Amino acid sequence: MKYFFGTKKTELLFVERMTQLLLEKCQLEGIVSMPSGVFRPYAGVSTAVLIFTKGGRTQCVWFYKMEKDGYSLDDKRNFIDGKGDIPDIIERYKKRREERPTDRKGK
Repeated sequence: MKYFFGTKKTELLFVERMTQLLLEKCQLEGIVSMPSGVFRPYAGVSTAVLIFTKGGRTQCVWFYKMEKDGYSLDDKRNFIDGKGDIPDIIERYKKRREERPTDRKGK
């Protein structure tokens, strides 16, 4: 059997298999791009949350660039307001079909 990732490591094979299943059998509804630092001090890399719906085909993907999560993005993760962009993300996601934003540089 030929592997796309060229490895036999089970954790990577799991990702490969799930990616194929998600792309073939689910619709990608949205992506929330999170800033680096959200998972500090454990990891400093930026992360994206992918939102899928079972069935259908992806035609339009809602995208949100999160800039803050309510805590500082350094290793201390000090409390700021505990919310950041999260309420805006939830509200805009609910209205994603009504809005047709064309500004690719916005959130």
